[in-house]
Amino acid sequence: MDPKFKCNVISLLPIDYELYLPGALEKFPKVKRHVAPVVCFANGTHDFFIGDAERFMLYLRQKWDYVDGTHAIFYERAATMHMRGYMEKSGREFCEMEILIDDEEGAGDDDEEDDGKAKASARSEGKLVFELFTDVAPKTCENFKAFVLGGDERVGGRGYEGTPVSRTVRDGWIQAGDVMNKGWGSGKISIYGETFPDEVLKVRHDKVGILSMVRMEKRDRNGCQFFVAQCPLPFLDGQRVAFGRLIDGWRVMKVLNKLDAYHTYRPRRGVTIGKCAMITAPGPAEVQKEE
Repeated sequence: MDPKFKCNVISLLPIDYELYLPGALEKFPKVKRHVAPVVCFANGTHDFFIGDAERFMLYLRQKWDYVDGTHAIFYERAATMHMRGYMEKSGREFCEMEILIDDEEGAGDDDEEDDGKAKASARSEGKLVFELFTDVAPKTCENFKAFVLGGDERVGGRGYEGTPVSRTVRDGWIQAGDVMNKGWGSGKISIYGETFPDEVLKVRHDKVGILSMVRMEKRDRNGCQFFVAQCPLPFLDGQRVAFGRLIDGWRVMKVLNKLDAYHTYRPRRGVTIGKCAMITAPGPAEVQKEE
């Protein structure tokens, strides 16, 4: 290897990588699309695009006759350890939601016979993974967590699993979490009563993926419903309780953003929350397992 060769590795959370990628590719206008979880390019006198990790290894072999003998599991461990370190350092809690989308239109804008359940033709589009700001809004996060887990007696055992996404506002937000009224977006209930007060209004809606509460009618009336920002929403700063952010699942969000919707923003295809769970940092055994 050339002793002058330097390689800088930047590790990003999935959503941060997805948001970083378009800007990085602006230097290479001929590159129309890149879908790999790794992107490699050279900076210097002559910037040029290399591609994914496999193309990077080919570049090293052709230019410097370097062959990497590192087992792939090493890189998998490094990624796992990075995520574990991030989760432990944050001291916060994390959860995931599966998103199901019907293959055909027919959610029914005014169809009161719609029971809000996923149809047999529904397919899993992937998962949304959220970081909950438990250090900033512990009460709001605890309420949200109760519906993620389901079964809490304080809300009659209701949970998010099986409930519809009630609104998909293109280039705005998606709204979900109505566990009361078949996902129509008018139901309200919480572990603290029908509604509960705004806990904190200092978290800004300045990023893609901000997780925030849907307020029912006026201030201090938060319940079970939430929304996820598809773009910065500064007009909601100081108006809604933001309590988390999306860290993985941006590709799922982009699919939801493209769905056709009725004038009420209810998606024409049924969109349903599938299995939900709280997730924890990978344990040492998972990181240190033998090859």
